Amino acid sequence: MDRPATAPAATWPAGAVARMLGLPASTLRAWHRRYGLPLSVPQPGRHRRYGPADVDALLRMKHLIEQGCSPATAAGRTFHPGARTDVGTLLTAVRQLKIDTAVVLLDAHLAGRGVTET
Repeated sequence: MDRPATAPAATWPAGAVARMLGLPASTLRAWHRRYGLPLSVPQPGRHRRYGPADVDALLRMKHLIEQGCSPATAAGRTFHPGARTDVGTLLTAVRQLKIDTAVVLLDAHLAGRGVTET
């Protein structure tokens, strides 16, 4: 019985991802350098390649920054979800009706801690 061939995962270079996010490529490179952002796609060469999960995470990071988080805080909450969620920041987001920010914070907390600890 022949196995069906699996399609390779879609990946994009940094310049394409920067355009998707509406950011300069230099900002994307700086985020990687400063905050040590992990990539979900194996990196066989010297050039970064981004998969769909990476683009989604970078969009969440960008959204948190637009909502007033510092880039360092946004990177921590997006790429290191095991870190403790700041309840004060979450409550502030809810009080200010920044629902998208509250959802991102809750998702990060759930990913890192699970339902029972949330």
